[in-house]
Amino acid sequence: MRRLSVSLPNLPSWVSEVGKCLTREENRGSGRSGRALSSANRAPGDDRLRTALARLINEIRWAWREAQAEVEWHQRALNSAKARAEQLERRLASYDHLIPAAGDRRASAKRVVHGPPAAPDALEPRQPERASLAIFTLGPFRVVRSGQVIDEWHGTRSQVILKYLVSQGPKPVARDFLMSTFWPEADDESARRNLHQAIYNLRQALRFEAEAVRPILLERGHYRLNVGASIWIDLQEFQARLRSARALARAGTTDRAAREWSAALELYQGDFLAEDVDDHWILPPREAFRRDFIEAADQLSAYLVEHDDQAAAERICQRIIELDRCHEQAHRRLMRCYLRRGERVLAIRQYHTCLEALRTEADVAPTRETQSLFDSIVREDRREPPRPATALIPRLSES
Repeated sequence: MRRLSVSLPNLPSWVSEVGKCLTREENRGSGRSGRALSSANRAPGDDRLRTALARLINEIRWAWREAQAEVEWHQRALNSAKARAEQLERRLASYDHLIPAAGDRRASAKRVVHGPPAAPDALEPRQPERASLAIFTLGPFRVVRSGQVIDEWHGTRSQVILKYLVSQGPKPVARDFLMSTFWPEADDESARRNLHQAIYNLRQALRFEAEAVRPILLERGHYRLNVGASIWIDLQEFQARLRSARALARAGTTDRAAREWSAALELYQGDFLAEDVDDHWILPPREAFRRDFIEAADQLSAYLVEHDDQAAAERICQRIIELDRCHEQAHRRLMRCYLRRGERVLAIRQYHTCLEALRTEADVAPTRETQSLFDSIVREDRREPPRPATALIPRLSES
């Protein structure tokens, strides 16, 4: 049998040629040209050989099909990456006027080498109005396409799947996982059919004016949001602001970090999917995003107190306590804010509010720091001399 060269594009023809070669070799060995051996005249070893070769050919066919599918997937990924690179290149070009000249760059390089490391830049604000699709999940759920709220979803499952994909961010979600999560009692075939229908309805609801852009992608059995498309999501923007603020705080640029904390708080209009109370899968991400908000609020309120903005700090601490009634740090900060503006009664009342929350929700006593702050307020009140009572003496009329 002659040697064959194999490549992916000509693999089907190669498989066919292998079969022809087997037939020729078989006929040549038996001395009967032009006709295949009958099954009665073939030796048992020949049957086993043909069966093994047929199985091998089938496996090669399937391997070729999988390889072709993988090539197509990589091609789509490459096209998406190219589009993303072009988008970033256009964005970078918009900052050309901010890049210093060559001499200035050398001077800046010297300053960076001999000075402390430069702090990371704050994020450029992304406006939902500029996106083709805006998805709001922090608070009431709504999706806005080209300025219009989408209210036709063609079924509730498509909306639920979109919410779950948003909660996972850029992480792909396995098709089998979606099937078992949202259709747990259905058989595999029914669950797969239901999922395909829900994804179709979702794509129809979110369709862009440019039909080539797909907001939901399927890659190797996994679904994810098309982050390369013009989609703005408040949750992703919220998390990006948090990452930027943490990096700026670590670099010691607290003023810029405070602006990022503030931007994150403005995005948080309520708990994640606050109106959904029946879906249990929402609870873990909701708690995680709430903790992120409380972290940002705690950092920003501390910054505001240091910069003597008591009113803003009080408002933020009250937002923390609305979400976590046992957050002692927020209670103490409120007490100090009240004391700074001379409202000792409000400070004492805030302590008792904290005490009641700890007792009813956690059955614990306040920490030593909270108790010490309250004790110092009480001692200060006892040191102040009592104010003299003003007697009301009637004025005698002159006679």
